[in-house]
Amino acid sequence: MTKMTATNKISEVVEALSHYEFRYESTSDGFLEFQGVLRHEECAYDCEMYIAKDFASLPLIRLKAIPGILGAVAPHLSAMGWLCYLSRSSTVINIFDPVGQTIAFVKRAEYVLGQILDGSVVDDLADEFFAYWGSSSNSCFFDVDDFESKSLHLLWGFEKSESNQAFLSNDLVRTKMKAAALGRNIFQNRIPVLAFVSPIPPQASLVHWPISNLGEFLSWQRHLDGPTSYRIEAAIKNTVRCGAPGVVVAIKSPRFIYSLVILFTKSGKLKEKKVSLDELRESIAMPYFGSRIDDKFIVERNVPSMKTLAEKRIALVGCGTIGGYLADLLVRAGAGSGGGELVLIDNDILTTGNLGRHILGFSDVGKNKARGMARKFLRDTPGANVKSIQLDAKEVNLTKMDLVIDATGEESLGYILEPKYRAAQARLSAWIEGPGIAVRGHLKTERGQACGYCLANYAQEGQYHATVEPMPKIYAGQGCEQEYVPFPATVSIQAACLALDMALDWAAGNQTSTLRTRVVVPGYTCQPDSSPPSIEGCPACDS
Repeated sequence: MTKMTATNKISEVVEALSHYEFRYESTSDGFLEFQGVLRHEECAYDCEMYIAKDFASLPLIRLKAIPGILGAVAPHLSAMGWLCYLSRSSTVINIFDPVGQTIAFVKRAEYVLGQILDGSVVDDLADEFFAYWGSSSNSCFFDVDDFESKSLHLLWGFEKSESNQAFLSNDLVRTKMKAAALGRNIFQNRIPVLAFVSPIPPQASLVHWPISNLGEFLSWQRHLDGPTSYRIEAAIKNTVRCGAPGVVVAIKSPRFIYSLVILFTKSGKLKEKKVSLDELRESIAMPYFGSRIDDKFIVERNVPSMKTLAEKRIALVGCGTIGGYLADLLVRAGAGSGGGELVLIDNDILTTGNLGRHILGFSDVGKNKARGMARKFLRDTPGANVKSIQLDAKEVNLTKMDLVIDATGEESLGYILEPKYRAAQARLSAWIEGPGIAVRGHLKTERGQACGYCLANYAQEGQYHATVEPMPKIYAGQGCEQEYVPFPATVSIQAACLALDMALDWAAGNQTSTLRTRVVVPGYTCQPDSSPPSIEGCPACDS
């Protein structure tokens, strides 16, 4: 957009908005400022509107005064009058039609304001609860995988350049690891933590908001969920009798976990047990904005409504070009969480030749791949139970695993693993066909299904090939030790993705084809997915 064209577009927007009762005032910090009104029925509401000069974002609209007919809090409207009339993710910004889209935004803002004033969107307060609960300056990380636990702890994390960060935890070791990954040094606070589970989603009160003291909190909670409120009051009374200077109340609801810190006003007299709960109703209550960092939330948000890999004991053999990406995907899908574990097996080191298509980087060159991946997870997902074994897979006992995954791409290794781990619940292999033309996955969960050796024999007979067309054999590099099959990292990633899909289907108990193929290179026809049977007399299956 040239300077002249940009100026013309601004002039056109200013002219168009003048017909909708908006007057241009000034330009500041890249925004055009307008004064105007939004109308509903017979009333006009004065407002300000700020439009980015490049028209690449939603205009910001603020009411100069909160309408008197609204309660202490209103949906889609902040205490400062900012109107949330449209979600950024729900619209496409059209910079080539600034006039049309700006007028559309004004009409949308007017429509949403009308809904607010009519009271037709009051239930949206439940969805927007955290917009009204606490502030960014009072924030808390919830690292709690068992909210019924009686041993919740309040931790404070410090960093020189940042404000203090609160953590609620039922596992001090795990949370300290996560805090360290965030660059925080934490220590335990002696203020007791009271945890409750409520069946009622929280919603801001239209009568009195925000909450500022203990009395207001108990009154709001009693109106929201009486039974839980009575349990909270009883627990706080016990805390007062013990002489604690304050208490943290954390509540898990169907939609949110929310908490607040209460500092008792007459804490000096509590040990004398002369102060009643009624005398403490003016005690300061500080709602804390919360973010969940427990592994269950992180994983289930990644794969909603799907069975995850939590609680499973999974062994991954090979942390190379496929296995490295697959290990990362497995952890994100829950492997190593919920009491499960992920065991990485590889006795090879990362070389400079691996860097172009491996998930690990230069800092791991010359180091063991499995150990490098385990260090990566310790840094990035410290709550995951991931172990590394720097041995040849043939020397490792994996019979107690629920799932053994072979991501080495070495056909002969599969011949060895099949008879060795038939006791394992399932065996999954993932590999790349030809010079990156297709990726394949094969899962065996029961006798009667083909193993890797069966597939090799089928292939010799011309059955169950990956593609209809034959594939060329292409190699690169020099000499026996440096020779390799060239293909881009994207092929490795697709092989890992296919393997993860099959692992998730296995965890969910879905009955699907045991041999799956995905063609990567155009010009090749993919053979249909299938479930080859075991070959009678197969030495690997029957040994």
